[in-house]
Amino acid sequence: MAVLLRLLIPAALIGLTVYAVFDAIKTDESQVQHLPKVIWVFLILLFPPIGPLAWLLLGRPEREGYHPGPVVRRRAPRGPEPEQPRMDRETYERKRRDAIRRYEDEKRRRERPGDGSTA
Repeated sequence: MAVLLRLLIPAALIGLTVYAVFDAIKTDESQVQHLPKVIWVFLILLFPPIGPLAWLLLGRPEREGYHPGPVVRRRAPRGPEPEQPRMDRETYERKRRDAIRRYEDEKRRRERPGDGSTA
């Protein structure tokens, strides 16, 4: 029985620590309570019996009726962004021609011999 307890208690502490570390890492930064997420992870890893319990009791975000303290909440999205009006065909063609012309002018400027601006 003593051998079982000597194996069971450390295994439980390791399991609790691993669970708390992964839970802290996957939790959104804006929902973590009381301390920054990075600090929680360090506390969990550096103080194995106390860190994971502190995370579970104080640091975890509010979930399904569990209210450990104030939680910073994100605003829900308000809906899809309004669509930009479509460009008419003439405007599209004019912008396309202007872009091609600017590209060709730049290309000619770079290829001009004796300019000294070539790389």
